[in-house]
Amino acid sequence: MIVRVHQYYRCKTSFNNFAEATIQLNRNHNTELRIICFEHYSSFLSHLYEYYLSFIEQSDQFKRKGRYVDYPSEKPHIVSDRMFNEEVNKLCRNHKASIERGEKSAQGYTAEYYDCTVPVNFGEHFRAIRNRTNHTSIKRVSSTDISLSKFFKEYHKFILILYYQAGYLWNVNVETFCWLEVKDFADEVNSYINSKIT
Repeated sequence: MIVRVHQYYRCKTSFNNFAEATIQLNRNHNTELRIICFEHYSSFLSHLYEYYLSFIEQSDQFKRKGRYVDYPSEKPHIVSDRMFNEEVNKLCRNHKASIERGEKSAQGYTAEYYDCTVPVNFGEHFRAIRNRTNHTSIKRVSSTDISLSKFFKEYHKFILILYYQAGYLWNVNVETFCWLEVKDFADEVNSYINSKIT
């Protein structure tokens, strides 16, 4: 559980950093701020992808000799692409239905906002962007395949739906968990800094 809490925490931190960077970018369009904005959004997507992938890989559909039950002849990454699409479509249906029953959207959206179907390439492109972020590749800074700007334009709405759903479930008080590795690392850093000061 702590691994998922940590993954969501990293996702939330990257999203907040991205949001702050967009405010700064709106005031000053210099190259460094553009890079910072790009990096924070890429990091946000990577952490969000990994967060959801951890659930996908633990699902009953994913387990069956390394293949999904629903897609037994497909490679696992193709199935995870499809499961990302299915998850967003499910969330849109559920949110729309709850609003139509009279519940309010936590983000203030209307039922019409959720009256949509995720584009068929969403999961594939989400994986491609995540891979590009995590691996050294010319694709990271070129417009081959799908660029980050095109991904943002086409899919940001769906990314936010995933993000806010994750926050609803996993935005927890981090003080309630045992962060032993994090504590050990912080202690080691403090020890290093103190040894350089003296």
